Amino acid sequence: MNLVISMSKYQGSGNDFLIIEADRLGEFLAPQEWPDFARRVCNRHFGLGADGLLVVGGRSEGRPFMRVFNSDGSTAEMCGNGIRCFAAYTHGEGWRDWWTQGSLVVETDSGPKKIELSDGGYRVNMGPPIFDPERIPVKTEERDKGGCPVVRVELPGTQHGTVHCVSMGNPHAVAVVRSLEQFEETPLSEHGSMIEEAVSFPQRTNVEFVWLADKHRAYVKVWERGAGATLACGTGACAVAAVGISNDMLESPVFVELPGGTLTIEWDGKGDVFMTGPAIKVADIDRYYCWE
Repeated sequence: MNLVISMSKYQGSGNDFLIIEADRLGEFLAPQEWPDFARRVCNRHFGLGADGLLVVGGRSEGRPFMRVFNSDGSTAEMCGNGIRCFAAYTHGEGWRDWWTQGSLVVETDSGPKKIELSDGGYRVNMGPPIFDPERIPVKTEERDKGGCPVVRVELPGTQHGTVHCVSMGNPHAVAVVRSLEQFEETPLSEHGSMIEEAVSFPQRTNVEFVWLADKHRAYVKVWERGAGATLACGTGACAVAAVGISNDMLESPVFVELPGGTLTIEWDGKGDVFMTGPAIKVADIDRYYCWE
């Protein structure tokens, strides 16, 4: 196969994505071939390199949509940094007629999400956190005092030997460590992959290791399901805030410090979670050659 196709690259807090319009990709590949294309194009040695691929569309229908493929070709129901990159793409690539009074609603595999322009970049209504084990999903009968399901793990330095489980449209396991030293020394690849693949998570899970500096600031390392270690995770930042606020460890707003930058998370403890952060264009790729 010799495929010549154009796309764009964006990053949100260091989480980078290739963006391509569905109609354009559909001219070359059937939808069932998109996962393999994502795996190839996201490869950092043999492809263009990215944490994920966003396939976007809906221009003709007037209702935008976004599909998320991880770098291993698997799909993600939702992506917080990805949706901000989608917002930057649509706002800057001639799709501004979709925006109404500075806002846009996009369809995702976890439901519609509303995006607003903000001084901090883009503010996204991420919906409410989900603590129902069946909907996360996670296999456990234990809960913390905030109502989050918890899973026992054998990780040195984690508080009480547990991870707190929540869904922000996709599953997350939040491990709070006792000290900055423990946070810095956490072997992300080893512990992250172990939790991601644990039998308690039937659809695997994203993993966040967290050190709480104070009531409004959390330092986070991310291991993403299907992508591995990344510089940021928007849904993960929301998951950290939801776990922390529901357990009286954090207060809104929460400034989540990730290796790729800071995301601001707001939650009143009852309704929807709001995430604010930047998204920036990296490049336009006029021709990408894929062959085998």
